[in-house]
Amino acid sequence: MARGKELCVAAEIVHRRADIRRATSLRDLDVHVIPLDDDDDDVFLPWTATQYEVVLEYRTSDLSWKVQCTYRDVRRYLKRVRSLAKNAKCARLQQLRAETRRIVLCAIFAEKAPVIAKLLSLVFVAMAATANQVATCDVHRDLLHATNDFCAIEYPLELRASQLMRQMSLVHGVEDDCCICLCAGDGSHVALRCGHVFHEACICVWYSTRLNCPVCRQ
Repeated sequence: MARGKELCVAAEIVHRRADIRRATSLRDLDVHVIPLDDDDDDVFLPWTATQYEVVLEYRTSDLSWKVQCTYRDVRRYLKRVRSLAKNAKCARLQQLRAETRRIVLCAIFAEKAPVIAKLLSLVFVAMAATANQVATCDVHRDLLHATNDFCAIEYPLELRASQLMRQMSLVHGVEDDCCICLCAGDGSHVALRCGHVFHEACICVWYSTRLNCPVCRQ
């Protein structure tokens, strides 16, 4: 029974670390939106059912994929985003909530493809900027998962990153500064297999673009 509980806790820790890495990875996503139908006749209808192809690609890797949706789908997703952000005690998410609402209101008579690209990019940037809070805040975690579901997000080197994060070990009583953020801080510390110690959140953010030790590069 105790062993099973330990495994559940360990799995939760790995998921938490992975979510920090995933949220940070969103900052490297470029968004391109292409209308699949001729929406010239629907330009005055924000609820149009015109299909769009959303192309998502990482600037730091060759990974890219496509998602099809309508503007109505995007609005439903943003409604979920704003609903979650409303309950967040985070100025950045409150700002995101206000910005997306303003853009949607101003886009009533605009072409929707660039609007969709701008809205998704805003969400990605905001989530990456608050990635550290994914580990401790249910709102941030739910927002990440909602975005994963809507955009079918893929993450580079996900399997290898998960393996490395499972190998991290918690370290207590660390007084030295983390060499990534250059602060001592109050966050959890972890040791990599090479023995170097960092803030747990900092190394997970580091792993969003590179899978080695910041000190020895192993």
